[in-house]
Amino acid sequence: MHVLYPGSFDPPTLGHVHVMERASRLFKKVTVFVAMNPEKASWCTVEEREEMLRRIAARWRNVAVSSGQGLLAEHAAALKADAILKGLRGPADLEMEHQMASVNHLLCGMETLFMVAHEGYAHTSSSLVRQVLRLGGEIRPFVPEEVLPLIAGKR
Repeated sequence: MHVLYPGSFDPPTLGHVHVMERASRLFKKVTVFVAMNPEKASWCTVEEREEMLRRIAARWRNVAVSSGQGLLAEHAAALKADAILKGLRGPADLEMEHQMASVNHLLCGMETLFMVAHEGYAHTSSSLVRQVLRLGGEIRPFVPEEVLPLIAGKR
């Protein structure tokens, strides 16, 4: 089975890496998909996020990285994914992702699978990393080593 794991990954966190690692063991192929949302102001460029994710994905032979804008369900179908994989940190994520899963299913019959974050990652988000960095804090506990050199100069 081939799953598409979408997100903004702005920047990728240890929580994202944990989902990637677990997915790499469960599925034959995992495509980590950098979704471009024109309504969101991005901190890192799409190219920077793709580079960070490629460095992380090098750990596994069955994980690839892609990006695009537009309807996620259409990208999943074009990449011949069997399902969409979403990580959930808590109940608020489930409520939002449930609605998106329903829309993706209605648009092209694409199923969405949910992976619940382990307790150690439930508090971590990209927006938290950006805030800690802006305030001069240490982000090492939240992001993978591969990401640090690429975001060290950002504030």
